[in-house]
Amino acid sequence: MNRIILLSTSLLITLSAGSAARGQGCATTLQAHFSAYHAASISGSTIYTAVSVQGYASVTPSPGCNMNSATHKVGAYNTISRTGGWTYSPSSCPNCYYSVTSNEQMVGVPGVVYPWSWDGAAICSIVGNFWGNSGSVNLVDVSAQISQRNSSAQTPSNDDSAGPNYESATGVMNLGNFTNIGTFKGCGIGYETIGSITPSNYTGTVTINRIVSSDKVYTNTTEITADEEPPGYNDTSSVVYQDQNPQSGGSAGKVYDLDAPGEHPPAIDGNVYRLRVNFYTYAALPDGTIISPNYNFFVRISCQLLGPGYVFVNDVPGDNQIGMGTTNTTWNLQ
Repeated sequence: MNRIILLSTSLLITLSAGSAARGQGCATTLQAHFSAYHAASISGSTIYTAVSVQGYASVTPSPGCNMNSATHKVGAYNTISRTGGWTYSPSSCPNCYYSVTSNEQMVGVPGVVYPWSWDGAAICSIVGNFWGNSGSVNLVDVSAQISQRNSSAQTPSNDDSAGPNYESATGVMNLGNFTNIGTFKGCGIGYETIGSITPSNYTGTVTINRIVSSDKVYTNTTEITADEEPPGYNDTSSVVYQDQNPQSGGSAGKVYDLDAPGEHPPAIDGNVYRLRVNFYTYAALPDGTIISPNYNFFVRISCQLLGPGYVFVNDVPGDNQIGMGTTNTTWNLQ
C-alpha cells in the first residue's frame, strides 16, 4: 500500500591505477545502473519506512587491467529520528545484480514531527562509493481511520464542503441508490468516504485516494472491455468532490470524499447495462505518506432506460448494492 518514489541515476566513472609490474596505467570504466526507492506510511501512531536499492554496474576494464580482486556491494540507509542506519548486501562480483532493502518502524507521538533520512550507495572494494542517491523529509505522526456512509436515507455531512458539488453533479441530494434523468442521466450509488484524523486538531490537508482493484462492465451478459479500467487504476475524485481540510466547517479532524459510480444507458434499446467494481481507498498526506489502512468496498449496478426514465434492474440476486469487502465481477455475480 505504500506510495513509492523512484529515484534513478546512471553514472559513468573511469578509474586509473598505477601498476608496478607493468609500469603503465590500468583504466576501468564503471557505468552504474542503480535505482533507489523510498516509501513511508503511518498506522495508528507507528511510523513505517522502507528504502530499497537495486541494480548493477557495467564494468569494462582495459586490456591488461585485472579486476579479479574487486568486489561490489550496495547499501540502503534508513533512519527515522535516531532509529535505523545502513543495511548492506553481500559483496560479490563487480557486474553482479544487487538488491537490498531496509525497513524501519517506530512508535511516535501523534502530532509530533520526526525527521526521516534515506540514502542508497553502490560501493567498490577498490575505489569506494561510486554511486549514491539520498534525501530527507519531516514526517508528521498523524493517522486516519476510513469509514463510509451510503444509505439512501442519508445526505452528505453538514461539515462536508463538497456536498453542493455532489448535488450539482448527480442532480440529487441523497446518498445510496438513485436515478436521475436530467443531470446524471442514469442509475447511481452515492457514498461519502470519511477519514477521521488523529490527532483531531491536525491542520494539514489530507487526500482520500481511491484505486480500482478490479472491474467488469456488461451489456446484458456480454462483457464490454473498452469501458473497463485496468487493476490499479487511480480513480481518486477531483478536488471539488473532496473536503481535504480536517478543520473546515467545524469538522474537528474529519476529511471527506464524495462519489457516485453509475451506469448510463444511451437509449431505450431494451438492454441492461451492468457495472461490477471493487475499490480500495486510503488517506494520504500531501507528500504521499499513507496514513490509513486500506478500506475495501464494492459497487454493483444493473440499469435500463425505459420510457419514463432510468430503472435499476434486479434480475440478479444481490445486485444494485454497495458494501465493504469485494464482489464477484461476473454479470450474474456467481
